[in-house]
Amino acid sequence: MSELTAKHSPLYASLSTIYDHHDQLWAGTPAHFLEHLYNEFDYRADDVWLSSYPRSGTAWTYEVLYAVLYEGDIAALQHAQSEGKVLKFLPIEIGSATGVSERITTWKALPSPRVIPTHVPFRLYPKAVLERHCKRVYVVRSPKDVAVSFYHHHRSHKVLGQYQGTWDNFLECFLNGHVVYGSWFDHTLGWWANIQESAGNVLVLHYEDMQQDLATHIRRLGTFLGRHLSPQAVVAIADYASFASMSVNPFTNREGNSMMDFSIARFLRKGVVGDWKNHFTAAQDAHFKAIWEQKMGGTALYQHFSM
Repeated sequence: MSELTAKHSPLYASLSTIYDHHDQLWAGTPAHFLEHLYNEFDYRADDVWLSSYPRSGTAWTYEVLYAVLYEGDIAALQHAQSEGKVLKFLPIEIGSATGVSERITTWKALPSPRVIPTHVPFRLYPKAVLERHCKRVYVVRSPKDVAVSFYHHHRSHKVLGQYQGTWDNFLECFLNGHVVYGSWFDHTLGWWANIQESAGNVLVLHYEDMQQDLATHIRRLGTFLGRHLSPQAVVAIADYASFASMSVNPFTNREGNSMMDFSIARFLRKGVVGDWKNHFTAAQDAHFKAIWEQKMGGTALYQHFSM
């Protein structure tokens, strides 16, 4: 933990697993990791980079993406998983401080095409991804549900200190950007500006739309990634990626992960839209709406989400 961490967020005051660098807090990501990522990674033109703010449905979308790349052949995908050719979901920047080189080496050993997930903000994003015109998928979710999901994730995750404070205090930290990866608003707006300029190489997925009609977005991904998906393949992918299937699949649900206490909250917790209504008070909702108006007014996202 840096000297500034406690000052920047009371959530992590006693934790050695939280780093403060590049103007934000990180969960186990040392400052030098970014230099390794920029200079040592083998960027490939057929990589698919998956980006989002945490708890936006990234792990779910990661599974959907690989199933699309395998054109709905779930048996072949699961065989690749068992052989280590497809990694369990973990953003590329997350891991122990001592394992930086090992992480990069592991990713470099994977066969193409790779799906590479990350929560790194766009201002720190590897420029090589853009220069090679890699396909990019960006997932966005209503920040109210993100806040609730992040709260429960903090309660169960040891790296994040298994937070035992109140929901009220956590929400204030979230709104002020005093959580790992910083402000949802700053993170999202940083990505959104680039997305508007890169329409040909980036596909935006809204978590809520995927929940409502996953098959349509599977077909969108197939077109975007140049994969022919038969009606049978779309059905197979939708079944594989349903919350019921994901939550009992040990490859995807992090069962047995020593860093999490599933008796508090599972990694794949509910998979629903609108859980924020079970947590926000009327005053918190009004406060959130005021910040939403200030930060997001005039953007396409403002029109998409009803706060």
